[in-house]
Formats: sequence, C-alpha cells, structure tokens
Amino acid sequence: MMLRRLGEDAYGQVLADHHSVIRSALAAAAALGLACVAGDQGEWHRAGTLHGIAQGLLDRTGTSWEEFDARFRQESIDQARAHLGDAPFDRAYAQGVGLSPDDAVSLALQQDRPALCGTSSPAGARR
Repeated sequence: MMLRRLGEDAYGQVLADHHSVIRSALAAAAALGLACVAGDQGEWHRAGTLHGIAQGLLDRTGTSWEEFDARFRQESIDQARAHLGDAPFDRAYAQGVGLSPDDAVSLALQQDRPALCGTSSPAGARR
C-alpha cells in the first residue's frame, strides 16, 4: 500500500473511519502511516508508541505487513530506536501493543498527544 504518502490528517481519518472494524488491516496501515509521519517529524516517542499500536491492530487481523509497508515500517522503527535508544523505544512500542483496540485508536487520534509525546529526554520517556 502507498498509504505512507498521505498526510497525518488523512491517516487519522482512515483510522477513525475503520477503528470499529477490529480486524481491519486498513486501520493497522493507517496507524503505521501515523507512526511514520511522527518519525518524519522527529516525534520519536510518539512514533514508537504508534508503531506498537499499528502492530497490535495488525496482530488482530491474523495477517502480516505487505512487503512495501514492512520496508518503510522497519526504516521508521530503526530511526526511532536510534534516536530514543533501545529501552525507551521498547517501552513506547510495548505501550502501544498492549492497548485495547479502542484505547489504541483513541490514543493515536489524540490532538494534544500528551501520552504519546514522552519527554525531551530519552531516559525520561514514559511507558
């Protein structure tokens, strides 16, 4: 899918429109798009959490990432991990994976994003 080329608003709209379909790979792809956009904007903790959200949503579908999406996903994860460090990234990712689908979508669509932004210090990144 070429969803990564859409802007943050478009990803958010797709996620909002498809979140009620728990087994929707499209919702997972939209969350992945939001994660990649967050990384492109240097919002590393948010990117890590959103990558976890995307994976958690995809896991519920019983499918895996398409090759194109998997490549961009891994590049974005590698960048976030490099900026945050392994442990802070793993905590952010685990936070996203561990959310219920409804909580994951709510958190991903937050406008103020306090729970996704973490702190400016990687050592202070919240789980």
